[in-house]
Amino acid sequence: MQAADKISHIYGEAKEAVCFDFVDDQMKRVMTLVKQAAATNTSLLITGEESCGKKTLAREIHKKSLRRGLLGFLDLSTATTAEVDQFFLKNIHNAQYSTWIIENIERLSSEHQVQLNQWIRSQGESRNPIRVIATSFSDFNREVHSGGFFKELYYRLNIIRVEVPALRFRKRDISTLAKYYLENHNLGEDYSNMSFTQGALDAMINHSWPGNLHELQVVVQRAILLSTSYEIDVDCIEIQSAEGMNNKWIMALPIGLPMKDVETHFILETLKHHEGNRTHCAKTLGISLRTLRNKINEFKSRGIDVVDPMRRAK
Repeated sequence: MQAADKISHIYGEAKEAVCFDFVDDQMKRVMTLVKQAAATNTSLLITGEESCGKKTLAREIHKKSLRRGLLGFLDLSTATTAEVDQFFLKNIHNAQYSTWIIENIERLSSEHQVQLNQWIRSQGESRNPIRVIATSFSDFNREVHSGGFFKELYYRLNIIRVEVPALRFRKRDISTLAKYYLENHNLGEDYSNMSFTQGALDAMINHSWPGNLHELQVVVQRAILLSTSYEIDVDCIEIQSAEGMNNKWIMALPIGLPMKDVETHFILETLKHHEGNRTHCAKTLGISLRTLRNKINEFKSRGIDVVDPMRRAK
């Protein structure tokens, strides 16, 4: 696929940003700065750990600024050199875009850093300049001092700097975020109208969240699938440590066991883990519900006991 064909996968129109009424004092200060930044036309820098909400805040700045035109994206963690070249040759000068979000800007090549700096400098003469909002999870001071990032570009972007704290430093917002992910999942109507017990919320509040918002979202979705009730309790909060997976997800089998028996054991143990819930088991195994039912019928025909599903309590 040519770079010109892939460009649509990198750039997109602005979607409505999702920002909350944060409780944490650090995030309140961040949102005050976001509001102030939105009122200006200057380019700016948003820093913070991976998956701590930098793109969402960048969208919020664009939305609050009431700038006309589209919101464009360039993610340097996935874009190829040819796609970045395409961006600088054609799209960065496209007047239909009023704001560009450049993610992971620390990955921009030295040549493109110089080009971007020259382009931002030339925008100073425009009455309605196209704004650049750059995000990064690198230590920019170290990058600049080591010569890894063009100093002049850094100064142009660092006029306004928004530092987003990691999730472990804003624990008072974890309950709000977890409830948002619970109410806005894509798992289907069978999993609507669910809630957390206080024990489940406490378990999430007490976790350090090295994976930040992405990890929290995954834990919430897993809890939704594991719960046999519309009220999600602490036993469904499966948090995997950085050292390894939770032991409840590990099964040991002897070497030399025939593959058919391995499959049987694996399916039966997964069913047991999900307390007989066929839908959850099929999702975990990555197979269709019909395939799982055929396997269960086969097991029963061989005289193998299969755990019966527990009914979801209303």
